[in-house]
Amino acid sequence: MNAESSLLSRIIPPVVEAKRAAIRKSVASGAALTAAYLAMNLAAALIAGFGLIENSPAVIIGAMLIAMLYGPIVGIALGLAEANLHLLRRALMAEVIGAVLVWRTNWHIDPRPYHWKRDPRSDLSKPG
Repeated sequence: MNAESSLLSRIIPPVVEAKRAAIRKSVASGAALTAAYLAMNLAAALIAGFGLIENSPAVIIGAMLIAMLYGPIVGIALGLAEANLHLLRRALMAEVIGAVLVWRTNWHIDPRPYHWKRDPRSDLSKPG
């Protein structure tokens, strides 16, 4: 058992507590509900909405790249893994508020349900 653990520690170096604390701090700051988080998600929602109107997959993918919904997801995962209820609550609140902001923004762009405006001839999966 000792030989296995020494081999494992040579392959995967142990993470010191200071590095773990830095990772926790980074995840907590990424899971916070800030003005920058809301502004970037608002911009991503506007870009995605106009990408859907223009039937442009490239614009929709670009909007997904600038959306900042991943930070709170990592915060939720760390909060669950470490049973940190404060981080979990903060990350869940940021994720829900961010998702509702995106949904409401695109609802204001076009409030009709998707199936009402869908034209089968303009399917995104068709080439050209």
